[in-house]
Formats: sequence, C-alpha cells, structure tokens
Amino acid sequence: MKASQLKNILAISVIGLGVSACGSMDVVSSIGGNSSDSTAMDTFGLTTEDFNYAANQAVEEFLASPASNRADGRRWRATLGEVVNDTTFKIDTRSMTSRMRNKLINSGKFSFSGFTGQDRTSFVADSRQLSKSSMVDQRTVAKAGTVQAPDLEIAGEIRQRTNVSGDGSRQRLEYEFDFRAVDANTGQIAFSTLIDIKKLGSNKKFAW
Repeated sequence: MKASQLKNILAISVIGLGVSACGSMDVVSSIGGNSSDSTAMDTFGLTTEDFNYAANQAVEEFLASPASNRADGRRWRATLGEVVNDTTFKIDTRSMTSRMRNKLINSGKFSFSGFTGQDRTSFVADSRQLSKSSMVDQRTVAKAGTVQAPDLEIAGEIRQRTNVSGDGSRQRLEYEFDFRAVDANTGQIAFSTLIDIKKLGSNKKFAW
C-alpha cells in the first residue's frame, strides 16, 4: 500500500471518529424540541421553545381552572411578581412571564398593572405630576386616586435537578416551573401548577 493511500485512510478514520464523538452529545428534550425545527440547537439550557411550552401549559391550566373567573364577572387586575431562578444557568425569567402575561391578556379575563410588579413604569406616577404644569391642559391630566390596585399576583420559581446514569455516560436535567397566583384580598393561593421539562444527553465533556 502506498504511503499516500495510507494517509487518506487514516484521515477518513479520524474524521469518522470525530463525527461519532460529536453525535454522542445530542440532547433530547421531553417536549420533542429537536425534531421539527431545522435551526434548533441541542442544548441542556432552556430555549425559546421551552419557554413557549411552559408558558402555554401554565396559562392553559390556569384558564381551565375556576380560579380564572372572578365571582363578579370582571377581569382580574393582575401584576407580575418575581420568578426566582434557582438553576445553575443564567435565565431571563421575563422571557417566561412576558409570554404568560400576553396570553392571559388575550384571554379577556385579565388586565395587568403598569404601576406595580415587573411591568412597573414611571409613566403612571409622572402623568399625575403634570397637574403642576401650567403648560398642560388640566382637563387631560390623569387624576389622583384613580389608579386601580392589582388584586392578583402571578409569581413563581424555576428549579433544576441533575441526575447522572450509573455508568456516568449520560445525564438528565430536570427543570421544574412552579407558578402560582395569589389573591390580594384573601392572601390565598388561588391557583398553582408545576410544569416539567426534562433533557437527556451525554455526560462527557469535549473541548469543542
């Protein structure tokens, strides 16, 4: 066998081993996140698809429960509280709560406060300060004592558990989304749900 042929065979073998090693890092999500989107990236971290799934599940369960309907038939005046990130990853929890807020508003059963919580803005308070300006038509200024307080807070926590197989070759990350709605008038938890997402993949560490 010529030296050039031997080099080609060795090169093909090395490439084959490299592809095989990289393939072993595939991560499979419990929600089937890698099957339909050709641009999806295999990762143990949380993706947009994961956030959409968790937000959809939480909102659908909330809307299906009696707690989503006020006894007087009016909309809940809700506020977004804190969602604690209790994982080893840096997670923008607003990616979750913003999706939930939008879906709840579109249901017609909820309005959200821009005066308290994560959506708090200075606009509401600043509007009332315009009453001190002689340049502003006072008939158009927002009046004091007209802001409606929220009567429902939506908050929660994202937790993570990591399990490694007996031979150390595989690991599974389990994410738990814990959401609750608290009634401001009674102090009771009106609704609570747990959404699970599991990711299974290699436990090996590669340089690339």
